[in-house]
Amino acid sequence: MNKVKGTKDYFDSEIDSFAKARETLFKIANNFAFSEVITPILEHEELFKRFLGLETDIITKEMYRLNDKKNRALVLRPEGTAPISRMVLENKLLKQNQTKRLFYFGPMFRYERPQKGRQREFYQFGVELFNDKTIFSNLLIIQFCQTILQEFAITKFKLQLNSLGSLATRKKYLVVLKKYYEDNKTKLSSDSQERIEKNVLRILDSKLIEDKKINLKAPKISQYWSEDEKSAFNQTIELLQACKIDYEINYQLVRGLDYYNDFIFEFISTDTKNLGASATLIAGGRYDGLINQLDKNEHAYAIGFALGVERLLLASAKEFKKPTLKIGDYYIIPLNNEYNLIAAKIFDQLRKMDYKIFINYDDQKLAKKISQAAKHNYTNVIIVGEETNNNNVIIKNLITRKQEEIEINKIGT
Repeated sequence: MNKVKGTKDYFDSEIDSFAKARETLFKIANNFAFSEVITPILEHEELFKRFLGLETDIITKEMYRLNDKKNRALVLRPEGTAPISRMVLENKLLKQNQTKRLFYFGPMFRYERPQKGRQREFYQFGVELFNDKTIFSNLLIIQFCQTILQEFAITKFKLQLNSLGSLATRKKYLVVLKKYYEDNKTKLSSDSQERIEKNVLRILDSKLIEDKKINLKAPKISQYWSEDEKSAFNQTIELLQACKIDYEINYQLVRGLDYYNDFIFEFISTDTKNLGASATLIAGGRYDGLINQLDKNEHAYAIGFALGVERLLLASAKEFKKPTLKIGDYYIIPLNNEYNLIAAKIFDQLRKMDYKIFINYDDQKLAKKISQAAKHNYTNVIIVGEETNNNNVIIKNLITRKQEEIEINKIGT
């Protein structure tokens, strides 16, 4: 029996790298004063239909659906922002317009073609910043992303920016964009021809050569920005320039979800070796109207981003991928079954002192057990034998090769 296609087992050095990645992301989130939240893996399908848009790829092609015993439509969550938004409303976390900084880490599920850095079950890290409408929140999120890339020693990337404007701006733009693609329909891919009616904005995001040619002459959304939207985008640019953050403006950047508005961004890989050029490392943007879609009596300015942990690990420098195992402190070796209980008591004594310890109860020669202790990076070997008649044991330091007899109650002190 093999694992399900598009999933992955973690063990040995891979689990150590994964754990280190999680630890690093949590440390950065803590430094930026974000607090962890956890939402269920199971959510109502309607949540994502309302938030993501009925014609997005996630809704039409990628969600894992199931019905419970009462025939309620449930899904395995495909992304994190909708569940977080549902959570803050349901638990009344947005009281009195207080700023809320939240982050999450957990598995997501999308039925798509497995490839390098893309799985059907994948781990996602993301942050959501609520009730901060200042331009500085845009800068903060970009700085958060840059810190992650620095900590993971990822240097081959580019930052692309755009603004989708308000819902009113987008509505005007979509009319013009649809007309443009209808005039060029026969030159588009079959997928993009279907999207003219269903989700015309996503044609701009197409990676197919025939679509890219047509997209070069497509009208730009910037032509339809209001004066306030132009000002907001330019202010964000000025902040990035003041902080010496390199960027590119990409008017064809749209993101794949309907809830985004105004400022959006993607950090895109330029690494052709580890991950492949053009792969998205981190992406996000503003979604100021999302809360209102769920509850017409509520509104919250919001911005966030998400990243795939597996993809981040693939792109990271080799130095980060090396296992960072804690060096073992004590490797306990009872010389025979007569001393097993005493060894167990010593284990319990050291456990309470927060040491990393291991007991080898196997019927093996002493030399082989010591060799195994060294192989697994343990510093000290405790040999439990006849010295216990005097309440002592022998401790051998595998680094200095020094050996001494010590009282049991003084071990680890």
